[in-house]
Amino acid sequence: MIELIMKQEKKSFFLLGDSISIHYRPFLIHHLGSSWTIFGKDGTARDLEDLDFPRGANGGDSAMVLEYLKNELPFSQTKTLLLNCGLHDIKRYESQSGYQVTTDEYKKNLTAITKLCKDSGMTLIWITTTGFDEIRHNTLQKEFKRHEADGELFNSIALDVMHQAELPVIDLRRFTASLEGDEIFDDHIHFSLPVRRRQGEFLSLEVRKILDGISD
Repeated sequence: MIELIMKQEKKSFFLLGDSISIHYRPFLIHHLGSSWTIFGKDGTARDLEDLDFPRGANGGDSAMVLEYLKNELPFSQTKTLLLNCGLHDIKRYESQSGYQVTTDEYKKNLTAITKLCKDSGMTLIWITTTGFDEIRHNTLQKEFKRHEADGELFNSIALDVMHQAELPVIDLRRFTASLEGDEIFDDHIHFSLPVRRRQGEFLSLEVRKILDGISD
């Protein structure tokens, strides 16, 4: 594991997510400033070469996230986990029926993650999964398909789990969907540089609000 800002400070968290989080992470770090310590998975530039297939800094689907948390236990570094997973879970391969991770498995994985965090004394902050250009995505992506309705379904499952566990949620999906302009996407699922900047700023404000409220 790597420390993204080498400074011991009062506020810190571990950021774990898919390729969307890899893109907005530098801007989140920038907006939070040097008074924050942000941790993340080990990764290299190669992790950005093929973002559809997770490795390194990319957290992947919910099963991968759960397995990582069980084995790596970043809880010794910080008491806060900023988490998202869902885009990989909703993949539909032609060679198999259903999702990469079923709805039941997704719910079970997220429930297990919330319990693991609670038992470890860690605060979990959930980030909703962002939308994508479904038509362009499924035209360009030949190995699997994604559908926006599935993204909405998995988001609703995640929200139910987080609300049941009384955990804070940052609605990045709604914020990103509210942005206007012709250049929202960099491709069919990842966002343009201006959008990444806006996401990083939005998340920095929400994280401050949540953690300041917890410490009060």
